[in-house]
Amino acid sequence: MAALLRAGKTVLTPFGVQRYDLVFEDESGFHRVQCKTARQSRNGGSVVFEACSRHSRTLRRTGYRGDADFFGVNVPGTEACYLVPVELTGDSQCTLRIEKSRNNQVTGTLLAEQFRI
Repeated sequence: MAALLRAGKTVLTPFGVQRYDLVFEDESGFHRVQCKTARQSRNGGSVVFEACSRHSRTLRRTGYRGDADFFGVNVPGTEACYLVPVELTGDSQCTLRIEKSRNNQVTGTLLAEQFRI
C-alpha cells in the first residue's frame, strides 16, 4: 500500500471479505490487488511468491484469476515492491528474476525490474 501511495496512486481498502486486499485507481480505472510476501532465492538472483491461496483442511490451492488484477509483492529486508499482473503468473508460484539466469534463459522469464513500483 505504501509503495502505491508513494507512486501517487489513490488506494482504497475493501469492506467485507474479498479475495483482494486493496484497490488502486489510475487513469485507466480501478485495479484489485492481492498482497503477497516474497522470499529471495538462496543465491539472491530471484524472488518467489505464492500466486495462490492454500486451504489447510483440503490442501487445495486456489488461484486469483478473475478475483484480483495484480499481485502487490513485498520483499522483506529490501525496499523492493512489485506490481505483477495476475494473468502473467501461474496458479501456484511465481518467480521474478532480479539477475540474469545462469543459462541466460529469457523465454518465459519475468524480470523483476519490469514490475517494480
